[in-house]
Parts: sequence; C-alpha cells; structure tokens
Amino acid sequence: MGLVKRALVQWDRVGGLALVLVGLGVLIAGCAGVSAATETVDQLSYLISGGILGLFLLGLGGTLWLSADLRDEWRKLDRLQLSVDALQATLSSTGGSPVAEVALPDTNGAASLVQA
Repeated sequence: MGLVKRALVQWDRVGGLALVLVGLGVLIAGCAGVSAATETVDQLSYLISGGILGLFLLGLGGTLWLSADLRDEWRKLDRLQLSVDALQATLSSTGGSPVAEVALPDTNGAASLVQA
C-alpha cells in the first residue's frame, strides 16, 4: 500500500501527529518569544498565544490519535463477535451445546470454570 493511500486511510492518526507537531512548534516559538521579550506585557502575550494554543493543539492531536486507536479496537471486537456468532450458529446446526463451560478469571488472576 502506498504512503499516500495509507495516509488517507489513517487520516485521524496523520491529523493527530500533525497537530502534535504543530503544537510542539507553537510551544517552542512561545518559549523563544518569552525569553527574547524584555517587557512583562510582551511576555504575557507570548505565554497566552504560544502556551495556551500549543497545549490546545497537543490535546486535540492526542484526542485524534486516541480516537483512531479506539476505532481499531472496536473493529477487532466486531470481528470477534462475528466469529463467535458463526461458531454458535455452526454448533446449533450440528446439535452441539453452544458453550458448556467458560473460564472466567477471578481477582487473583487464576481461571475458574463456570457453567453457562
């Protein structure tokens, strides 16, 4: 798969990475502006524009990246559910029991068998 096609498919990860990089750039520019300014009024304007905008862009980029990860997990869960449904349909058509015992972890991490 080409790089452009992969970027179009993973638009939220690309956008998240771009926003994080821009946010870091804005924070660095704000720090450079504050250190170069001699007046407190000038320093406050750099702090407000560079600092708050940079943090907002970092948060927005992180949220986009997290959204992409959650979407991937939902896709995996959907595939697992389809597999379980197909297995249950196959077992039902052959007359077998869908699930006889299920192993559930207890609080200590050991598996205990429970009748379904």
